[in-house]
Amino acid sequence: MDHASGLARLPADPPWTGAPRPSGSTPDYTLLDPDAPGSTPAPLFTFRLPDHLDGTRGSNRRASRFGPRAADDLAMLWNYLVQFKSQPQKRRRHCFELERFLLYLVYHRGKPLSSADGIDCREYLRFLARPYGVLSGIQTKRNSPRWVPFSSEPASPASRVRAGNVLRAAFTAFIDSGMLRANPWRTTLEAGYTGSEQIESRGALPVDGTTWQTVLACVAEPVEDDTGPARRLGLAGLLLVGEARLRREEAALATLDELRDAPAGGWYLMLRRRGGHNVSVEIGARAAAALRAHWADQALATPSAAAASRQPLLHLPVHANPLPGRQRTRLAVMGADELYEAMATALRLAYLQIEARLGLRAPTVHGLLQCLDLRPASA
Repeated sequence: MDHASGLARLPADPPWTGAPRPSGSTPDYTLLDPDAPGSTPAPLFTFRLPDHLDGTRGSNRRASRFGPRAADDLAMLWNYLVQFKSQPQKRRRHCFELERFLLYLVYHRGKPLSSADGIDCREYLRFLARPYGVLSGIQTKRNSPRWVPFSSEPASPASRVRAGNVLRAAFTAFIDSGMLRANPWRTTLEAGYTGSEQIESRGALPVDGTTWQTVLACVAEPVEDDTGPARRLGLAGLLLVGEARLRREEAALATLDELRDAPAGGWYLMLRRRGGHNVSVEIGARAAAALRAHWADQALATPSAAAASRQPLLHLPVHANPLPGRQRTRLAVMGADELYEAMATALRLAYLQIEARLGLRAPTVHGLLQCLDLRPASA
């Protein structure tokens, strides 16, 4: 069955998810709260979203000429899709892809559509290659209570490419209409993340999104003792490898002069990968903040103060000894094995909090590192 067939007709007016609505403008919509116990996805334009997910304050949003008719993400989608009234096939295809990306973001990334960045786009393509969680299952009719937006079967490489191209076109239209500021899909696709080799070579994280975010929150918790620098170093490494999806060797050897400014407070890391091709990897705002905190611990210069510096992004604390038997004179040099141990140390330091929050669902430190495909390079 073509899952895109049977898409609901667009409502006559844009969905008003804020309050209050003009009398008779639209019917009431059910609140879709991904954080509520037992929450399940629903088809587009049959629900409204909580305030923190509706996109009215999205990090990529700008003042729109549509005014209140596109004040949130659902209304923005309506304004985009309504232009295809005379092209039903195109409208179905674009509605299909936007619906799925919106639901993926609110359920697995915990953010609205208008806050999506390049990392979210890359993780979405990996998710298509390996769907999991409440969003995937056996496909049914849209009015079924068991409806899910994704099949449990992996999407083909060609299907992933089509999804990326449709979403890039939609985000370009959002920018042209004055609703968003930047297109995260443009840099994602130009960096080569549509081909099956690059999507599957790193793979989606086997842990679910909620577990991963909980682990990161526990590692990032402020502490009063002298373990703070080790936690912040490990957090920066976990975000570079786990979210930006850098290889450990790339994260360990990356330098300041390879960073370029990106929207929403992040950077692009310019790399030359095997085979001689250049790629631009987006370092999101959270990873950028973790790096700045790590640099503050080490009293190091920021990129703005050392634009031409070959200074590494990550540094081992001078007093640390993460690998027994290594000479102390080598401890200031970060390598793949040192980064592995730094991340493992941060997870061990935060493990009591992780276990307290996740209970029986808490993965082991070794399990988390295996999820990230973080075997020591010398193993």
